Amino acid sequence: MKLDAVADYKVLVVGDAIFDRYRFCNTLGRGTKESIISVKFEREETYLGGVWASASHIEDLCSQVDVWHGETATINIKYLGAYSQKLFSVHETQKLEKNFQPQDLKEYDLVIVFDYGYGFLAQTLRERIMQESKFLAVNAQSNSTNYGFNRVNEKWPKADFCVVDELEARLAAHENEAPIEEVILKLPYSSIIVTNFIALFGAASP
Repeated sequence: MKLDAVADYKVLVVGDAIFDRYRFCNTLGRGTKESIISVKFEREETYLGGVWASASHIEDLCSQVDVWHGETATINIKYLGAYSQKLFSVHETQKLEKNFQPQDLKEYDLVIVFDYGYGFLAQTLRERIMQESKFLAVNAQSNSTNYGFNRVNEKWPKADFCVVDELEARLAAHENEAPIEEVILKLPYSSIIVTNFIALFGAASP
């Protein structure tokens, strides 16, 4: 499909609002009196993540992109050591000002959902999106805060297109050993993409 085919699309991007905050530190080593890592704070950088980051990519392709998120944002704070090695993460929430809410989902050529499992996409809202969308694309991600409880097929049993990674597909199908081709057949989507980390980046050297 040529990218200019969607140039005139009116798109609604729905999902959790996230701030990605990175705190860069100089690792000093293990504490002398406690079993902890001691670091010296250097600087902090904050970026729009979640539904905002996803929408920013779509804005380059479509004429109108509206963003719909909840009243709070999750702040993912990651502490990084030397060579940007992730040491640990902290999660906080922040109240947001009143945001855009669509009146009629049928006005959109495409509705894209990014479900990070932080609570905005409650059951009543999911049902409305599945019933009213002309074409619905979904991505439900697994992370440390929702592991095992954000299965895409249970939260989004009706969608025209689905994108998940292999682990998320296997969690959804309750299948850890079968070939991924068989796992895909257990999911209720006629169109689906399952990404694979090893296939994308190559296996690690022995």
